[in-house]
Amino acid sequence: MDSDNIIYSGKVQAGKRVYFVDLKPTSDGNCYMVMSELRKRKQEDGTITLQKSRIFLYPEDLNRVLKIIQKGGQAMKKQMPSFDFTKFDRRDEGEAVNEEEVTAV
Repeated sequence: MDSDNIIYSGKVQAGKRVYFVDLKPTSDGNCYMVMSELRKRKQEDGTITLQKSRIFLYPEDLNRVLKIIQKGGQAMKKQMPSFDFTKFDRRDEGEAVNEEEVTAV
């Protein structure tokens, strides 16, 4: 199986940022996750550049990473009790962000 094949792909538009989650196969029949953030940056000369950050997540680490993300999110909400996190659940176009855009193969 070609390692460029994508088993699952999800995307969240967030202003000048776009977040991607892709599940890709390995040559031994397993898979790994690639989480990416794409940011638009305006340079001093006015040109726009794209910066990409990636995290590779392997099956043996998945449960532990999901656990710390959940705990981190709960801690953020506890630290900011008056912040309305739900107001960002909708896009400017009125579509719900949590209705994820998914490509599955």
